[in-house]
Amino acid sequence: MDATGQGSIMDLDTESTTTSIDDKTEDFGENPTRDTLAEGLMCLLKSTIDQLDERVRATRISQVELKQQIESLSNELKKISEVQQCPLEFDLYVRKLLNAKLKVTVVSNILQTAQMREMFCCTVVNLIISSTIPTCIAATSRRMCEYLASVCSAGAAEQGSPNDSKRECSSENIIRTVAKLFSARSVVHVHPVTSGRQPAP
Repeated sequence: MDATGQGSIMDLDTESTTTSIDDKTEDFGENPTRDTLAEGLMCLLKSTIDQLDERVRATRISQVELKQQIESLSNELKKISEVQQCPLEFDLYVRKLLNAKLKVTVVSNILQTAQMREMFCCTVVNLIISSTIPTCIAATSRRMCEYLASVCSAGAAEQGSPNDSKRECSSENIIRTVAKLFSARSVVHVHPVTSGRQPAP
C-alpha cells in the first residue's frame, strides 16, 4: 500500500509540475507585461541609441570634410612641386653681378693710375719750368751785358769824332736794342698737363 501510494503521489507531482510549467509559459506569452517591459527598456536605451546615431552621423560628416581637405591639400602640394621643378636661375645673375663688379674695379684702378700719372706729369713740368726760367733769365742778362759792352766799346771808339748826330744815333740804338731784348723775352704760362710758350703782351 505504501508502494502504490508513493507511486501515485509521484505521478501526481510530475503531472502537476508539468502542467504548471506549461501553464506559466502560456501565461507569459499571452501576458501584456512583456510588451510593457520591452517598451520600458527601449525607452531607457532610446536616448543612448539616438546619441550614438548622431555621433556616428557627425563622424561621417567630419570624415567627408577631412577627405575634401586632404584632397585640396594634395592638389596644392602638387602645384607647389610643379613650381619648384622650375626654380629661378639665380646663379647666372650672381655671376653677371660679380663680372660687373670686377669690371668696375678694373676701370677704377685704371682711372686712379691715370690720375697718378697726370699728377706726376704736372710735377715734372713744374720742375722743368722752375729750372729753365732762371737759366733763360741768366742767358738773357748775359746777352744784354755782352751787347752793352760791345756798344760801349763802339761808343768809346767814336768819341774822337765831332759829329753829335752819330752819338745820338748810337744812344738811340742802345735804347732800341735793350727794348728789343726785353720785348723778345717770352713769358711762360703753365697748364696743369701741358706747357706752352706765349709772347708777353
